Amino acid sequence: ASLPETPYRTWWNYSWIAAMLLVFGIAVSPLLKRILEFGFLPKLGRICFPVYLFHRIWMASFGALAFSYGYSAHQVKDEANIAAFATCVVLTLVSSFIYIYLLEPPINKLTDRIIKAVCK
Repeated sequence: ASLPETPYRTWWNYSWIAAMLLVFGIAVSPLLKRILEFGFLPKLGRICFPVYLFHRIWMASFGALAFSYGYSAHQVKDEANIAAFATCVVLTLVSSFIYIYLLEPPINKLTDRIIKAVCK
């Protein structure tokens, strides 16, 4: 499936151009590399992958259920949307931190063992 022409296509094009400029800048500029290694940016980069993994799961499953069960004649539609969105954000962050601190270290150790066994 492709993106509709506007506004998503334009957003996607600009995002792609920005990402390529950033990658090129890191490859060429040691100053940009030092700036990106500063402070919280590596930690932000570390959590990006699990957030990417889990956000769709929570939004598609729990978000849809929360919205369908939360929306009734006594409740305003906006309130159900806000509650579903907030719940999905919290669950995404919690599962991302669980992944980073509980699942990722054993997975990395297993990967290292496999690489050592294969490369012998």
